Formats: sequence, structure tokens, C-alpha cells
Amino acid sequence: MGNVNLLLLRARLCQALRVSLCFAMCAVFANTTGCRIFSATDNPTSAVAKLAEEHAKKLREAEEAYRQGTKALARKDLPQAKKHLTRALQLNPYHGAAHNDLGVVHFLEGRLYEAALEFDAAGRQLPERYESFYNLGMVMEEGAQLRKAAEAYENALKRAPEELSVMENLARTYVELGSNQAEAIKLLEGALLREQRPEWQRWVRLHLLKLKGQAEAPGELSEPEAPAD
Repeated sequence: MGNVNLLLLRARLCQALRVSLCFAMCAVFANTTGCRIFSATDNPTSAVAKLAEEHAKKLREAEEAYRQGTKALARKDLPQAKKHLTRALQLNPYHGAAHNDLGVVHFLEGRLYEAALEFDAAGRQLPERYESFYNLGMVMEEGAQLRKAAEAYENALKRAPEELSVMENLARTYVELGSNQAEAIKLLEGALLREQRPEWQRWVRLHLLKLKGQAEAPGELSEPEAPAD
């Protein structure tokens, strides 16, 4: 009889532990997702529809905050741009364009580490787009991390092989590194066919002459500011 009672006690303890664990897991799930435990009188379909509606509302608010952020960024109002873009990401952490534009704000403020984090996040959310990889290259180049800059520009070029700014920045990085000379020449020759700005045409020609061994005076190779767009 004692053994029977002991077995019953163990069974009840196991059941109690399972119930406790179940409620603990539900509590964690509710805290992290905003869900709750339904009673027998609840309508699960209605509850799911309500959650979907709330989620859609958040996405709409995130899009509006992003729109306000891009407007502020266009007029160079960095504090307002940061405010709205941060809000957009609070509502939708997976908004790749908001990550990218917040990275631009950080870059313009000289906060290179924060800018790199945002551009990296944007690249993970929008892997098919070139902009965040190009912007990451700008950050790395600004921070004198030329090999990382070249890697980022190479990733951008894979996604936009005809993008003039990517071609020129990658070629410039190769020139500064003193590596990939043949590829740098190829990029510069392609850029020269598309470049319309006189100062950049001169820059491209001078670097081509240098790489081909036809110009040796480094003083001739002064270049304009790198395009930031």
C-alpha cells in the first residue's frame, strides 16, 4: 500500500511539474509575443484576427515614421531624421530601408561604428540591394579600413555591376591598396565610358595613366571628394 501511495505521489508531482512548466512557457510566450491564454469562452479566430490587425497597424505606423524620417533626412534635419527612423525600427525591427537611412544619419554625424551596424543590418534585411553594401564600404574607407571597404564595394558591385559610384569607389580603393591593378583598370575604363562630370573624368583618366605606367607624378592625381550618394 505504501508503494502504491508513493507511486501516486510521484505521478501527481510529475503532473504538477508538467502543468507548472506549461504555464511558465505560456507566460514567457505571452510576454515576448503579446499573446495570452484563451479560456473556453474565447473565440480563437477573433483573437488571432485582432492580433493580425494590431500587427498590421504597427507596420503602417512604422512605414509612416520611415516616410517622415526620409523627409527629414532629405532636408538634412538629422535629429528629426534619427527620431523618426528610430521609431520606425522600434515598430518594425526588420525594416531594411530604415536601417540603411539611420546608418546614413550616423555616417553624416561621424558615428562610424553605429553607421556600420545599421548598414550591416540593412544588408541582412535587403540582401538583393547594393546600397547598404556600398554605404558600408564608405564607412570602412572613412575609417581607413581599406580591405574591408574593398570587400563591401565588391559585394555592392555584384548586385549593381553597372553602378558608376560603386565602380569608381572600388577602383579607388584598389589604387589606394596597391592591389588588383588589372581589375582597377577594367573598372576605370568602364567608368570613363559613363562618367559625365568633368572633375571625375579627369580623375579617372589620371588614375588610368598611372596604372598603365604612363604617369608617375603623384601630385597630378589629386581627386575630388568621393560621392556619398
